[in-house]
Amino acid sequence: MMIWITLFDVFVDDTKVPRKIYFANLMGLSQSYPTTIVEDEPKEMK
Repeated sequence: MMIWITLFDVFVDDTKVPRKIYFANLMGLSQSYPTTIVEDEPKEMK
């Protein structure tokens, strides 16, 4: 079973370390993840 939830708000909070990306919908449900999950290329380890 798959449930489709329409996202209403997506924003990045770069004032905190680590940076977080937030996803929210009109029903008030929201979830945050590290921004590394949506980066195009992984950063090289130093």
